[in-house]
Amino acid sequence: MVKDIALALHILGGMSGLMLGTLMLILKKGDERHRIMGRIYVASMALATLSGVALAFVGESQFLFLIGVFSFYLCYSGWRMAYHKSRISPAGRKIDLLVASITLLLSAFMIITGLFDVEQSKWIINPVLIVFGIASLTFSVNDFRILIRPNAPQLLKKQWLNTHVGRMGGSYISALTAFLVVNLSGMLPPLLIWLGPSFIVAPLLSVWIRKQSKWSASSAGKV
Repeated sequence: MVKDIALALHILGGMSGLMLGTLMLILKKGDERHRIMGRIYVASMALATLSGVALAFVGESQFLFLIGVFSFYLCYSGWRMAYHKSRISPAGRKIDLLVASITLLLSAFMIITGLFDVEQSKWIINPVLIVFGIASLTFSVNDFRILIRPNAPQLLKKQWLNTHVGRMGGSYISALTAFLVVNLSGMLPPLLIWLGPSFIVAPLLSVWIRKQSKWSASSAGKV
């Protein structure tokens, strides 16, 4: 019963996140519609991650849980960056530090899991968990180091745009990749499944960041 409910919630959260992420990718960014969809996207990814925790506890899929942690942290930290451009409260800073610390520990566990099968006590190589774990560890450690600095508000405000777009886009890419791996393995070439989302989405994000940076520089020059 618990397993069925958790799986249903995981599918609901994951599919909602993928659909909203696709809409946010192709629609105009920065307006109120984008912000509303962004909040729902974060909630959807949180639902997928929390239900993934339940699935992991009932022995269904530790892979979904660990990949969900990586995807959600990118989503959460990218969403928070949109707030850091104008303000960062002491309470919000503590919450961000807590989330970064938990993600840091889970990232280390992800790497260990990709190298060693605890249940069977043998060495393994799971490149997906290792690569995602290293990336997640890098992001969380970097955020932790910034958040504990006295000038954290200034640093976060300076880099908010690139980090916001990069992290939100990265969470979408990782969620889409996980979806393809779980549902289309054996139906599509492995190279297409693993690299396809990155090759398609990353250039779109790069173009938008360049356009937004040029617009910001132009606006600053007019002041």
